[in-house]
Amino acid sequence: MTPEASILDVGRKLSLLTEELGLLRAIKGKLMRQPDRAAAKLTTVIQELLKSLLVFESEVVKFLSLSLDVASEIENNRAVLHSLEGQVLKARLKAARGHCSKIANIYKQFLDPWFQRVADLNKAEREELRSLFYGLSESDSLMVDVLDDSARWLGDQAERVLDLLERGKIEEAQGRIAEARLFILPVRRVLAQTMGQLQELEAEFIEASRIS
Repeated sequence: MTPEASILDVGRKLSLLTEELGLLRAIKGKLMRQPDRAAAKLTTVIQELLKSLLVFESEVVKFLSLSLDVASEIENNRAVLHSLEGQVLKARLKAARGHCSKIANIYKQFLDPWFQRVADLNKAEREELRSLFYGLSESDSLMVDVLDDSARWLGDQAERVLDLLERGKIEEAQGRIAEARLFILPVRRVLAQTMGQLQELEAEFIEASRIS
C-alpha cells in the first residue's frame, strides 16, 4: 500500500476505533451505578489513547505549518523536514505506542476486577470488554496501525519537499505542502471527532471515580 493510500486508510481505522470504544459509552450507565476507584484507571487508559493521537496530530501540524516563503526560515524548516523524514519521527511515534503494555496491565490489575463486581454487567458484556482492552494492548492494534501509517506518510511527504528544496524549487515545495494539507483534511476531521469522543468519556469516568 502506498503512503497516500495508507494515510487515507487512517480515517477508516480511527472510525473503527471509535466504534470499538462505543462499548464503553453503551455500558457506562451500568458502571456508574456501581462506581469504583478503578474508574480512575479507566481514565488513564483513555488518556494514553489521547496521548498517542495528539502525537499524530502534532507531527502532522508541524509539517503542514511549514512556510517556505521567507528565506531566513528555510534552514530551520529544512531541519524540521529532516526530523520528519528520518528516525527521529519514528522514535517519537514508537514512544507513543508504549501505551500497549500499560493498557494490558491496567486491565488485568484494576478494570477486570471492577467489571466482575458490577452486577448489572452480563457475561457477554464482560467478554466484549475483555476483547476491547486486549485488542487495545496488542502490538498490531488499530492505534499502532494509525501511528505507523502516519509516520510512513509524513516521512514520504518530508522527503519529497526536501528534494524540491535541494533543487531550488521553493515554490513547488510550498505547493506540495499545500496539496498535503488538502489531502489529509478528511483524516484530520475524523481524528478530531475521535479525540472529542475520548475526551467526553474521560470526563464522565473522572466524575465516576470522584463519587466512588
